[in-house]
Amino acid sequence: MYLAVDPAGQQVVLKFASARVDAGMDLTLLAEVRALAQMKHPHIAHLVDVDRFEGRTFVVTGFIQGQTLEQFWRERHPSPRQSASLIAGLCRTLAA
Repeated sequence: MYLAVDPAGQQVVLKFASARVDAGMDLTLLAEVRALAQMKHPHIAHLVDVDRFEGRTFVVTGFIQGQTLEQFWRERHPSPRQSASLIAGLCRTLAA
C-alpha cells in the first residue's frame, strides 16, 4: 500500500493487486472492493477509484489518520473484555 495525494490535494491510499495473481483482478482485492463500495462510515476508508497501471489493478481509498487495529492491540494490550467490546462495535459498524 502507498500513501499518495490525488489531483484535488487529498491524501489517498493506493493498494495494488498482487503482481503474480492479477488476471483481470486479484479475487481477494475484488471482494474487498465490493464490500468497501457498500460501506459508509466515518472510520472506514471510502472507495475512490479502481484502475490499472502497467497491467496491475489497484484500488484508491480515502486516507484516515490513525492506528491500525494491529498497532492498537500491540501498543495498548487491551483486556479480553475490552477486546470483545471493540470487536462487537466493529461488527455493528460493518453490519449497518
